[in-house]
This record gives sequence, structure tokens and C-alpha cells, in this order.
Amino acid sequence: MTSQEWQALERMVKGKDPMIIHTKDGKVSLEYIRNGTMEWYELILPYGTATLYDSSPLHSRTRSYLKALYDEWHAITIDNLPF
Repeated sequence: MTSQEWQALERMVKGKDPMIIHTKDGKVSLEYIRNGTMEWYELILPYGTATLYDSSPLHSRTRSYLKALYDEWHAITIDNLPF
């Protein structure tokens, strides 16, 4: 995972409730978890769970779900701008 991808995850869910979207395959959610000095993200996919650390490799399928989450987050953020 690149530092840019890690920062995108932080913008989406750090300090917030888990983000949940519905894809054609089923429900996908992303949650930020901190335990002491460790922090990671739990990505719940239709076919299982991925634990993401800043050094985690991202497979193309996982990356596509993260892109769908980011696109949804970006659309919601744009809709809530005050202009």
C-alpha cells in the first residue's frame, strides 16, 4: 500500500463510524482500528475480511473495492460542500 493510499483511508474513516457501501457483489465496509500504538483498517468484503496495515500489499480485487469506497466517500463529501 502506498502512503497516498494510506492517507486516503485516513480521510475516509479515521475517527468516524465504519463506512459501508453496497456493491454488485454485496456489502463492503471499512473501519479504522487503533490498539495502543498499532493502527490498521478492517476491510470487510463479500468474500472475507482483509486487515490492512500501511505495509500491506494490495491485490487488484481489494484495490477495486477500496476505489469504490473512495469514490462513494468523495461523492458524499462533494455533495456536502457549502456552495
